[in-house]
Amino acid sequence: MKKVLCLCAVIVVLFLSLPRVSLAVTNPGGSGLSVSPAITQASLTAGQTYLTLNEVITNISLIPLKINVKPQDFGSIGGAGTINFFSSTTYNPADNPHGLQNSVQLGAKQFTLAPGISYTEQINIIYTESLAAGGHYGAIIYTPSAIVGVNNNAKISVIPSVASLIFLTTAGGGTQHLHLSNILQSKVSFSLPKTTSFIMANSGNTQSTPVGYVSLSGPGHNLVAQAILNHNSLLVLPSSSILMSVSLPTHSMFFTVPGVYTLKFVYGYAGSSKLTTVSKSFLYINLLLIIFLIIVLIALVLVIRMLIHKQRRKKNNKKL
Repeated sequence: MKKVLCLCAVIVVLFLSLPRVSLAVTNPGGSGLSVSPAITQASLTAGQTYLTLNEVITNISLIPLKINVKPQDFGSIGGAGTINFFSSTTYNPADNPHGLQNSVQLGAKQFTLAPGISYTEQINIIYTESLAAGGHYGAIIYTPSAIVGVNNNAKISVIPSVASLIFLTTAGGGTQHLHLSNILQSKVSFSLPKTTSFIMANSGNTQSTPVGYVSLSGPGHNLVAQAILNHNSLLVLPSSSILMSVSLPTHSMFFTVPGVYTLKFVYGYAGSSKLTTVSKSFLYINLLLIIFLIIVLIALVLVIRMLIHKQRRKKNNKKL
């Protein structure tokens, strides 16, 4: 019994002598912040001199955060929806006829949020009467940081910034001109395309959302596959172009008929009933079917030769 008590005493002493370990918060929960709405599209009316928008920012982390807010222009949207923000050191907002950075007035440039708490940021777009005709766009960047002194022992991982996008159209003078080009499809293909890619360009002065569909037809104008164009509702900014892709539900089967196939793109922009059609044809060669037919042909030739040889042997035997 004494030995057991001595052993317990030693364990307690060792436990108390261990250094205290602080809790390391390496994942504050989610991305740290959420913003709603993430994308706002608005149109001005004739004579409107300002526009007020509200965005709700929520702290979805486990710690209090200090949030800095700033407007920032961007220059392009990638095919996957990626945003290319202008550098704050080399970019001059006055040189961008489509930017909103100089027209944004924030309700608060900095605020703090406890975990799970939301805040409504008021965004005023002023001097709208001086905006050039057409489309304008910009982002509101919310940059969070941990509040120093809340938990000196906590190790906080880097919390990324979040952004909301604003797309604005003036009351008049807007133009939208979409042009589809550079369909990435070879003239000869040994399989039916499961994905087709192309360039969509906007030569107008207003951001546009391409709409429409893509179809694939085979010999005899038989419909093989059809899919919606731009199902993600990506925008094409003025005087810019993006690479877009459409997935086609095609299946190259053993007995798929080879021949000339045609990709047809029927497209326009959201809000317009005018549609444009662009087609591109290619030759589909079914290698498996060709190899199978060659094997069958060779086998048939061999059988015929065997039959001919057999007939000749019979004739020779009769002569003897």
